[in-house]
Amino acid sequence: MRVFLLENQYGERFHFTYFNKVLLTGVNGLGFSKNYSYLKHDIHYTTLKNNFELSEIKAVITFLDGYHGYYKFMQFLEKGQHDLKLFYESHDVKYCFVDIVHLSKSELKAGGLQSEIVLNKKSYWIKEHHFMITANVDGGGKVYPYSYEFTYANASQGMINTQIGGHLKANMIIEITGAMEEPELIVRQNDLVKNHLRLLINRQNSQIIVSSLIHDLSMVEVVDGIAYDIYQFQDFEKDNFLSVEPGAVAFEFKPGVPSSTTCKIKIYEYYLG
Repeated sequence: MRVFLLENQYGERFHFTYFNKVLLTGVNGLGFSKNYSYLKHDIHYTTLKNNFELSEIKAVITFLDGYHGYYKFMQFLEKGQHDLKLFYESHDVKYCFVDIVHLSKSELKAGGLQSEIVLNKKSYWIKEHHFMITANVDGGGKVYPYSYEFTYANASQGMINTQIGGHLKANMIIEITGAMEEPELIVRQNDLVKNHLRLLINRQNSQIIVSSLIHDLSMVEVVDGIAYDIYQFQDFEKDNFLSVEPGAVAFEFKPGVPSSTTCKIKIYEYYLG
């Protein structure tokens, strides 16, 4: 059974379910669209590049309680339409960023009020994996679940093995909390170092957040709820803004101090459909 919901930038959600008396049916356009450029030879074309294109998702919303449900949906949209996420759940949960570009308002009929909706799909489908490494606990590292489901093979001395899926390089948000002295996060694939984060910063207790998301590329220290840019405190010989190819991956976290410092890793996998 397919389940859909919308989430706004404040984390508020609108569920398309019988329980909420609003259904989303006849959904089309969940796939992808690309624009290709070619070089022509005598009897053959060579692909030069391809670009991800905006595409439309079309569906029908049925408000089982009529205009009351319609206005409830409108109230949700009035709270915020910037960077809406459309969640799609079947065998797993993914979401994409959308804009609502059309919503019709038809007459009330038996069975409810039906409206046609059109959304511009602005991103690949995204699947998140969240986990947390705590280094220097009982002589080793431990891994704890964090918000979302995660997969790991082993965890010792601040290390974790996991599997990255998707059709593109996965981006990450790294959050280091606690004491630190030039902390590092090393990413290996096939026993080779592929990415390396190193910060030239010493703190007794701090929260550092490094994001490699294209729409939110940032490196900040959070103090009393205020984020301060710390771009100048990175080791410029390292990658620092981490991204990783799909496949088996090993993470190693080194806080640089013998304290129970935590490293939360949020992985964003990108799928065509």
